[in-house]
Amino acid sequence: MLLMADLCWFEGLVPALKDDGQWQLFYHADCRFLHSVTGKCSIHGTSQQTGICRNYSPYDCWYEKAFRTTETNMLIRFTSERVEKLIEMTVFDDEGVVQSVPPWNVLQRTFSELPYARTVEPAVQMPVAKSVNDELLFLLPPGKPRRQEHLELIKFRLGFPGIMLMVSPSLWCFALPALVKSMVPENFRKILLQRLEAGVYDAIIMGLSEWERAVLHAGNFQRITHYGAVTQQIGIIPPKYDPDNPGIAIY
Repeated sequence: MLLMADLCWFEGLVPALKDDGQWQLFYHADCRFLHSVTGKCSIHGTSQQTGICRNYSPYDCWYEKAFRTTETNMLIRFTSERVEKLIEMTVFDDEGVVQSVPPWNVLQRTFSELPYARTVEPAVQMPVAKSVNDELLFLLPPGKPRRQEHLELIKFRLGFPGIMLMVSPSLWCFALPALVKSMVPENFRKILLQRLEAGVYDAIIMGLSEWERAVLHAGNFQRITHYGAVTQQIGIIPPKYDPDNPGIAIY
């Protein structure tokens, strides 16, 4: 739980506890194609729009219910203050293993009194680095695209500021810049980045084996931030869409 409190201080990361008792870590950012004035998608109905967005129903959106309301019955979003409160309410044994936590309705009532406040800071343009160590990244579970739907997921994720692909001949994985919020005191900022470098957060945020991490740390990779480079990398021609039938892909 203390590690979850740490992650609250990194820009865009939102630890959340779901109503089934599972912890999940979300990346919360506005899509780069979202018009800042109208709030509408600037590429809606064009070939640039992802198949995921094109076919997604806005009338039954889990994320809409979970993130567009102040509080929800589906999950509890955490700030460092909320994590500290949760620790106070949790019973641990002598070895620090959780023995019991309050029931869901008690947690909801408690955290409704500690309003969740999302802090947003402008995305930072990170310089191209020769190795992962040069610019401290959170590395997410790997996977080279095998099917068209995998490409659509990559295209969708690359639409959010900060998301990138780290690609080598033997390994693909998503990555996020580890940006500590500016409100964090400098001495604590250094501690957070030291913990990241030392692998303290690996169990929470990484899905990489030691071999895969070694590949990335060796610097033998290409950083991809735009979808066009993905299709060039693997030699797949992305589908086009019929403007008269935008839900139908033409291969």
